[in-house]
Amino acid sequence: MALKWYGVKSLYETTVSAPGSIRKARKRPTGERLITERIVLVRAQSPEHAILAAEKEAHQHAQVLHYRNCDGHLVKTKYLEACDSFAIHGAPGHCVEVYSSMRRVPSAKSQASMLDMLLGPVEIDQKEAERRSVYEPWAPD
Repeated sequence: MALKWYGVKSLYETTVSAPGSIRKARKRPTGERLITERIVLVRAQSPEHAILAAEKEAHQHAQVLHYRNCDGHLVKTKYLEACDSFAIHGAPGHCVEVYSSMRRVPSAKSQASMLDMLLGPVEIDQKEAERRSVYEPWAPD
């Protein structure tokens, strides 16, 4: 059977625990979870084989994302055991669709609330800088 290209989306959760060093820590996030969606390209015989390959890669990816951020907080990422595949028609290239999904939403839902639900609220620069200072291993600029 010939190999086909697939875009496979996987989901991860990143958490931040108590500081592990004596450095004075900035505010730690409370009441929030950082969920990451990742899409990787896979060549496989079937959607099932694509998911198996992507799951193996997802576990490896999550293992390397355990570190202490610049404030000494332990940051851990875990794979949420969730994958979805999308068959790519043709070879990957410029402007080739690599993943697509469809969802039904109530017709009464506003466009803004629908976008918040699907993409999350837009972060303003200050909030993004705060998030990056907590979740990324290097000190912010």
